[in-house]
Amino acid sequence: MNNKLFYTKLSFYAFFFLVFTASFSSVAQFNPNEQFTFENLSNRQRASIEFTSRLSIGCCGGQVVYDFDIQNGVRFEAETALAEFFSRETLTDFQKWRFINLDNGIVQIVNVRSGRAIDVANANAIPNQQDINASDRGQQWRVAQLGGNNVRFVSVLTGKALSINRDAIIVQRNVRRNNRAQMWRMESVEVSPLGDPDAVDPNLTIAPNPAINNTTLFIDSPSDDPNAFYVIRERGFIEVVRRNISLIKGSNEVQVDLSSVNEGLSVVIIFIDGEQRLAKNLIINR
Repeated sequence: MNNKLFYTKLSFYAFFFLVFTASFSSVAQFNPNEQFTFENLSNRQRASIEFTSRLSIGCCGGQVVYDFDIQNGVRFEAETALAEFFSRETLTDFQKWRFINLDNGIVQIVNVRSGRAIDVANANAIPNQQDINASDRGQQWRVAQLGGNNVRFVSVLTGKALSINRDAIIVQRNVRRNNRAQMWRMESVEVSPLGDPDAVDPNLTIAPNPAINNTTLFIDSPSDDPNAFYVIRERGFIEVVRRNISLIKGSNEVQVDLSSVNEGLSVVIIFIDGEQRLAKNLIINR
């Protein structure tokens, strides 16, 4: 073989190898107090704990209540949560993520709501959430930067990439460079409270609303409080109901009897740790 041709081919293969490996070794160091969303480039939906939703429609629009589990073993999906029926998107904490930086550019990917990491048991397993364990190779991921804010997550244990299947369930697949189902667009959304990366954002949803004689308060509490309570004020200032409730940190459901509340506009106020933390209008329509 001609030496010049040989070295030309050798240089080409060396260049190809460097370009190929660079796309899988460019890993950023992430602020552990920063939170992100990941949108799949194939279906343009956000990575999330697997969830279901219940729609409550009233005269003034619709509200969506989410049901999901934050325990070990729960799967993930790529589906964006909606605030209201036919509304624009909302940003929920079970669709937010943070990174834990390990050695050699390896990270763990932790869901903000559950405080658990994305884990794979073996090459055939569907990713699920597990308690954070830095020594568990199934929780270790390389973040390959693909240009712009687009990345690919590759498992240290299996060498496979996080992807989605036809049902939008997050799975792992052999790495394919141009497969958009394996590509995720990252967006920094906020900074977690320092010292408490598992903090829960307080939130109140009332459904149904408008209501007749009964409704449910869906309360996201930032802390355990056995002495929490709620009040209902007609027209915003006439207190007609005061009830003690026991809240746990995270999701709570409280059934409310509205038979003593007059028709019209009222406000529901939630007190947690002795302070007014949440309030939302409630319409009684009989």
